[in-house]
Amino acid sequence: MATGLERLGLDVVAGAAPFVLFTVPDAELMRKHLESKGIAVRRCDTFVGLPENYLRAAVRPEWPALIDAMTEVLK
Repeated sequence: MATGLERLGLDVVAGAAPFVLFTVPDAELMRKHLESKGIAVRRCDTFVGLPENYLRAAVRPEWPALIDAMTEVLK
């Protein structure tokens, strides 16, 4: 999943957790687009020290659908 996000040109925070933390140019736009596709991601602007362009996604077997949906926005 992290490799797929990196291939989209996104910065991914390295870690060993059941989620991936990454940046996007416009987190609110991306979150709304993903929500319209039935994909939930966590906004991170509520976490102390993280700017508004971070999102967090759980690592799930369906992660290719996340990458596909994000590609639509990042084109």
